[in-house]
Amino acid sequence: FNVSEVSVLDFLELRYGVPWPCNIVVTENSIIKYNKVFSFLLRLKKAGWSLQEVWLNLKKAGYSRKAASSPELRQLQLFRHEMQHFVNNLERYIVNQILHVSWREFQQDLRQKVHSLDDLHKCHVNYLNRIIFRSLLSKNATPVYKLITDIFGLILKFEGRLRLSPWENDKQTGYVKHPFFSKLKSIHETFKHCTEFLFSIISKLVRGGYQDHLDDLLLQVNFNDFYTTAVVKS
Repeated sequence: FNVSEVSVLDFLELRYGVPWPCNIVVTENSIIKYNKVFSFLLRLKKAGWSLQEVWLNLKKAGYSRKAASSPELRQLQLFRHEMQHFVNNLERYIVNQILHVSWREFQQDLRQKVHSLDDLHKCHVNYLNRIIFRSLLSKNATPVYKLITDIFGLILKFEGRLRLSPWENDKQTGYVKHPFFSKLKSIHETFKHCTEFLFSIISKLVRGGYQDHLDDLLLQVNFNDFYTTAVVKS
């Protein structure tokens, strides 16, 4: 049981004993799809929780004015901010596309297209397929989803490495230093490379007219042109 593994919460799943005749609409296959989305949301939340732990660790390390101005501490605060930016904006996209856009479309379909039990079943299937598609959980989007989970893994690894050893005080300068700073810096560099690569992939998909909703993801993740600037520089 490794808390730094992306799949650490995958044992949690949604279960619902659907009675007849509801099981005609909410089928076993539907529950599987709901669980795919649920698992993705848990992984996203886990990354967010890990970054909260990083924030607390860094806050405690900067216990004095001198310690707070330590070069290593300030550098790690910037790393955490970049990771938080990614997680927050990805979560904003998911909430918008799943809880708002897809649900609103589903309600509209229920009002306009459902005239029989078969219509209701079809409407629910389409709703779930839209969620799977927009959450990048479809088969065609597997490489993109894997890249996102790899990024989550780097965030968990960053938090785990930071927690592995306490900060050390430099008696001469009054600064604090972390024994694994070079490793943390390396993890961040990999994180930055992966997020820039993800941005470039999504940009190509949007330009190619594939998955219009990804334009929203691009807008959220690339807030203030952060990745546009980074990719151009690289």
